[in-house]
Amino acid sequence: MKNRASCDFVLYFKIGKVPLAVIEVDGGSHLTARQAERDALKDGILRKGGIPLLRLATVESYIEEKVTEFISRWPAKSAGVE
Repeated sequence: MKNRASCDFVLYFKIGKVPLAVIEVDGGSHLTARQAERDALKDGILRKGGIPLLRLATVESYIEEKVTEFISRWPAKSAGVE
């Protein structure tokens, strides 16, 4: 693949490695038109795959709370937690 893409953090089931969600951390480079275009493409792919996405800017506050709230949206059983 010529243009490789990746995700910053992928939360997945340990068995089978089925992805649950993605967390992207966006720095200053994400303000460029080229990067915004790539981000929109990635967002669309994840949306079509039904994979929730949380985007965080590196300059944001309360990141821990935002991640906790994002993760808490899933019922414990669907996340493999009993």
